[in-house]
Amino acid sequence: MNTIIMQGTTPVFSFTLPFESAQVESFFLTFRQGKETVVEKKLTDCEREEYGLSVTLSQEDTFLFKSRTPISMQVRLTDKAGAAFASPVFSLRAEQALKGGTIV
Repeated sequence: MNTIIMQGTTPVFSFTLPFESAQVESFFLTFRQGKETVVEKKLTDCEREEYGLSVTLSQEDTFLFKSRTPISMQVRLTDKAGAAFASPVFSLRAEQALKGGTIV
């Protein structure tokens, strides 16, 4: 994944699951730059689909990323049976907005 996150936008990250999303007990989508966790989303931040979850970052979330600094992203979750799953770590990057602040 070579995704660019533009500051001040609202990107959606969608994940396909090998089982029904109703079976997900806990979920964490973590974005780090360096050793610092910049944004972390939980199950309550997700929209459920039959076999998937999606998470939308807010404009405020994307302004937290330093531009041109690598971002690492990973999904971790558990199901109702207690099994734990983790995705590979994906690399992304942020690009700055020419005009700061949220769009209203």
